[in-house]
Amino acid sequence: MLMYEEINRKYSNSHALIYLKNTKEYRVVKFNHIYRSDKGDWYAVVLEVDGDDFSIKERKTLAFPIDEKQYKLSDITIIPPPNKQCFDWLGRTIVFSKFPNRQWHKGLTQNNSSFNDRVLEIVQSVRPPKEYKYRTSPNFRLSLESIFCMFRPNFAGSFTQALADIESHKLLSRTINSEYYVSSFPSLEKPFLLFRYEFPLAYYNPETRLFTLTQELYRQEVLDFCNRQGILYEIN
Repeated sequence: MLMYEEINRKYSNSHALIYLKNTKEYRVVKFNHIYRSDKGDWYAVVLEVDGDDFSIKERKTLAFPIDEKQYKLSDITIIPPPNKQCFDWLGRTIVFSKFPNRQWHKGLTQNNSSFNDRVLEIVQSVRPPKEYKYRTSPNFRLSLESIFCMFRPNFAGSFTQALADIESHKLLSRTINSEYYVSSFPSLEKPFLLFRYEFPLAYYNPETRLFTLTQELYRQEVLDFCNRQGILYEIN
């Protein structure tokens, strides 16, 4: 276990997921600073997202309440981040990757983490319908709200539900699970694109239930995905 001095060095001014031992709750926080009290106890002063169960609409606008809290370090456990994770942010999918563990700063910062905005890179050249105005939203920015979306994701759970959410909420993309997501192209003949992490696997047309591979080498990947999802499909 790290000494508290090490925790101060490795986590100050960074983001993390913590577990509260007393209440058995998880909180996504930004460590503002860590200090030692006159009695010798170590405390963390953090900003945290107050709550956990937010709707797609709230997540689309990052409308999360933020509070400042103070926790005794012996009362919390810092949860390691995943090595890789897809999550929804401002109506589109971001792919998070953690740089190698040799990075001295263990809390998440812009210097030790990658946030791939692959969807926006691809669709910026496609003219969207007017109801998709938020496609011009700013580039991804690391913040307490965005880190909350990564640590506490709201996955669609299935390919079918992801398509339904895209239509009903006018999303740019929807994350199915930690690995897969689907992006919308409402102005194109093949209006959806299935991804695994940063890699576009296949276009999808719901009218014909046809997947068109971006590369032949992804055929087995798409076959396996469809079989796990129980999707009726054809692959071209």
